[in-house]
Amino acid sequence: MSGSISDNDNKSCNNLWQILFRSLLSVIALVPLLIFISVKFNNYLDLYHTVLELIFIFIALFAFFFIWLNYEKISSCYRMLGYGCLMIALFDLLHTFYFLGIDSPYSIYIDYSIRFWIISRFTQVIVLLIYVRQLKISEKEAIRISKHEKS
Repeated sequence: MSGSISDNDNKSCNNLWQILFRSLLSVIALVPLLIFISVKFNNYLDLYHTVLELIFIFIALFAFFFIWLNYEKISSCYRMLGYGCLMIALFDLLHTFYFLGIDSPYSIYIDYSIRFWIISRFTQVIVLLIYVRQLKISEKEAIRISKHEKS
């Protein structure tokens, strides 16, 4: 019975890695397009920045919804990563919203935009550090359990 649970975990992890690999290939395929856009639309830096931010927000929300829909099938470290992606998307969305107010006479929008960007990057680093730490802990537990089952 425990073998079927680990088989399901392995299948869900393999599916997750396949989806992440395909997403990475999609991003790599978009790089030449983004370079072309950056050269052509150099005069529209605000629009370019907003479009790129919205793409990254979409990717973070996609990761969150994927993990949310597979909540029962995946481990807690992936769940934490999903909630972290949601927080990052929220802070990036607020950064993008306040970034659009830069042309206003109020300099407070610039300050908020920068602060939300810094909070978003800080959240991203913290989430990734916790995720890597949990992976190391779960790897050590798996090794300990496999040694215990062999003896």
